[in-house]
Amino acid sequence: MSGASSTRVAGLALGAALLATACGPSGPPPTDPRLLRADSDALVATVARDPAPQILTEADGMIDDRRPVRAAEILRTAALPAVRRQLERVGALELRTGEGRALQERAGRAYRRRAAAIERYAAALERGQLEDEALLEAVHAHRDAEGEVLAVIEASQALGHAPPPPAEKRPPSPDTVVE
Repeated sequence: MSGASSTRVAGLALGAALLATACGPSGPPPTDPRLLRADSDALVATVARDPAPQILTEADGMIDDRRPVRAAEILRTAALPAVRRQLERVGALELRTGEGRALQERAGRAYRRRAAAIERYAAALERGQLEDEALLEAVHAHRDAEGEVLAVIEASQALGHAPPPPAEKRPPSPDTVVE
């Protein structure tokens, strides 16, 4: 995960912790951190089994080789079935926290969006033209869908992991020489 992504994930986790603190005793009871961690582990393990990124990379290679019809075939015969299997795996998870179930629903939406984007991308590639408006729009939709899947991955990794405590700032000791 990039530095900016890990900073964003830590910020989101800190925000969630602050919100939980702000709710105080009148808010919902805090979720057991062990259950959050278990949900996180289940989601992360499921997401890690996703074969679509490797298949999509193979299709990208076909496009780079100026073989768009072959890329479309790979998307339809390998990537789409992989995304559908992934959607089934995510849907079959039995998560025990509200946060985990909400993230599970978000993951389902992201994978459905990925499937729709791949179908659109494949349809544009099947025409055999690599430079037209329909293909460009399909590429943008595909990129947006992949971004959504990545956001779910980051959120899954952050679920149940408390943000690191802030570093303590100590005043310099009288023996410290400041130059």
